[in-house]
Amino acid sequence: GRVMEIDTDESFDRLLQRFLCEKIGMVHTSYFPSKENSNIAIGAQGGAIASSTPHLSEPFNLPLIGGSLYSTARDSSRFLRALLRQVSSAEEILMTTQSLEVYLKPFSDRASYGLGWTVAMENDKPKRVSHSGALASSRALFVVNLEAEVFGVVLYTLSDPASSSVVVREVSQAVHSVVFPKS
Repeated sequence: GRVMEIDTDESFDRLLQRFLCEKIGMVHTSYFPSKENSNIAIGAQGGAIASSTPHLSEPFNLPLIGGSLYSTARDSSRFLRALLRQVSSAEEILMTTQSLEVYLKPFSDRASYGLGWTVAMENDKPKRVSHSGALASSRALFVVNLEAEVFGVVLYTLSDPASSSVVVREVSQAVHSVVFPKS
């Protein structure tokens, strides 16, 4: 990310906006949401905002490329539709078939993880991909059935971090049951 900033003399967040968000209509996605934006989910316990809420902390000027992207379920759905359909915008292809293959390719034959996605392979082709993320009390889960072209997006916050593993497991099971219904 920093190499891109130096090369273009633009912030990484601006590059994200220009090369992805603006092209597919992701209007509420940023590394640096406004503190006044009431559309940003934050964790709270006992009525108090979680002190670890990153976009409310000072100073907040470093995009954590691997895990501090703020988005909405609607914007995330736009991204997943682009992933599934290799959407093009104004004749410009946003993700070629070759790019998608690289994007979803595991790092090694023994790995199930590649470029942010857990990838389930079948006959040397990705069949299912998922991504889960956590930042402070915020959680995200994206699950994609590549064969059926169906996906699920869930964004949520935890009021009790001690229940994280139970909640994550239950949310994951619910989303997988919808995206991969038993035949």
